[in-house]
Formats: sequence, structure tokens, C-alpha cells
Amino acid sequence: GYDRAKKILTEKRAQLDTIANGLLEFETLSGEEMKGLLTGKRPVREDTSSTSASPPRGSAVPSTGQKPEPDVGGLSPNPV
Repeated sequence: GYDRAKKILTEKRAQLDTIANGLLEFETLSGEEMKGLLTGKRPVREDTSSTSASPPRGSAVPSTGQKPEPDVGGLSPNPV
């Protein structure tokens, strides 16, 4: 498995670098944006810097709907 993965990454190094640079610039890419990058098309993004409204705040990770358990008794675990 290691040798196969190394061979693929070595053969596809240019595409790997293209996707890596795209991720460094845009942070996230959809599948279509990745395909476009590999064909030489840059992703088109809205310029949000000119608007006065701030972007929505929150986590990019969806919530499970569960609330954290309250911390009763201070720090835990409490080694003896």
C-alpha cells in the first residue's frame, strides 16, 4: 500500500501542488473547484471585504445537538 501511494503521489505531484496551493489560498474547495483548478480555472469567490456586514460566526463543524455536561467540583480528573 505504501509503495502504491508513493508512486501515485510522485506521478501526480503537479496536481497535488495545484490543489495544495488552492487550499492555501481559499482554505476550502468544493469538488467542482478542485476539478477546475486541475484544468487551469481559478475558483470565483464573492469579495466579502467590501461589505460592512460581518460574516456569520460559529463553528464549521455541525453540532450534535448535545449540551456539554456541567463541570461540578472544579477541575477533573482529580489525581490523588
